[in-house]
Amino acid sequence: MDKQVVRKIAAVMVIAALQLHCAHGQFTRAPLTFIVGDAMGWTVPANGAVTYTAWATDKTFLVGDILQFNFVTGNHTVATLSTREQFDSCTTSNTLQTFRTGPQQLKLDLMEDYYFICTFPGHCNSGQKLSVSVTGVATPSVFLPPSFPSSTSSAPSSSVGVMGFFVSLLTTTIVAFFL
Repeated sequence: MDKQVVRKIAAVMVIAALQLHCAHGQFTRAPLTFIVGDAMGWTVPANGAVTYTAWATDKTFLVGDILQFNFVTGNHTVATLSTREQFDSCTTSNTLQTFRTGPQQLKLDLMEDYYFICTFPGHCNSGQKLSVSVTGVATPSVFLPPSFPSSTSSAPSSSVGVMGFFVSLLTTTIVAFFL
């Protein structure tokens, strides 16, 4: 095969791979730290388990993200469980780890489901439990473009828009180079 044809095929394959990754959310964002329960923190919620379920619903958790459990030492714990069954039944025996000092930061290291409960008697059954699904991998911040000072606008930034721009720039550079 002619070198020019090989270069064109390679360029098309790279562009297709970049577009496929973007379409499936593989170019994501830097790792984030989530404060579990936001201002409420990690406590027995007044509305039961629905409180932490609702808190997690609109969030996307990625490998590399950190969950920060804000609680007063001596009033709560954070325990990790290995199965949904343990989580649903608030099983406090056979925890993977139990953290007794607050606040506690836990890094999401794998793309899997995580289960957290408080082991104080009655707390889990009263709704102090959280389940999150890690659905992708955060982009290490070392690969992110430098941030620029923002104007006085309070409009939210879009990491997807920035990443899309850089994918387009990379695509254009590859096409110009190979073709």
